[in-house]
Amino acid sequence: MQNSLYPGFVRIEYVAGGHPHTQTLPVKPFQVVGGGWGLEKPIAPAQYASWSDGVTAWVTVIRSLFHTTSNFVTASLWTLASPDSDPQFRDEVGLGVAGASSATTSANSQLAVGFRTDAGGILRVMFMETAVTVNQVGIPAAYTGLTAPGAASMVAIAAFLKGNENCFFGRDGGRPIASLRAFTKTNDALRKKFVLDA
Repeated sequence: MQNSLYPGFVRIEYVAGGHPHTQTLPVKPFQVVGGGWGLEKPIAPAQYASWSDGVTAWVTVIRSLFHTTSNFVTASLWTLASPDSDPQFRDEVGLGVAGASSATTSANSQLAVGFRTDAGGILRVMFMETAVTVNQVGIPAAYTGLTAPGAASMVAIAAFLKGNENCFFGRDGGRPIASLRAFTKTNDALRKKFVLDA
């Protein structure tokens, strides 16, 4: 089973809790007529003619997890010629999308959620410094166990990732078809960087 970002990935740069973060998600890019880049969708309709449309649709859904002082700044598109090759930068777009929650940011936190793919692998999505309290477990499909805005946001995120607007894949190349648990905790690297080393 392949465990690679091949044939490409999107890197989203955002600021939450006053700290810069990066989210990386596997995609299947293709070049459109005129030289721009699009993204395949796992379910018909089968593509975004502009890769930035797929990222914008995603950020519009996930912004509900983040306090209004958070900001999704830019997204970049990268391709790989083979699973072992170095990534090649292809394009960048400004986002300028703010978070949508009035709940307080959970400092130095992470929310991790998994999805089983139709190829048998996992798509794991990480969110740093959301407005969801740490040390919780959300059980699909309602993600009960996550404080607001976690449960409602995760229901919408799961629907997006399993629906026909999604453009993200697991590292095995499969599309997400089943929701797994969501977990929150203090992120050790963030705690070390922003608390212990302060």
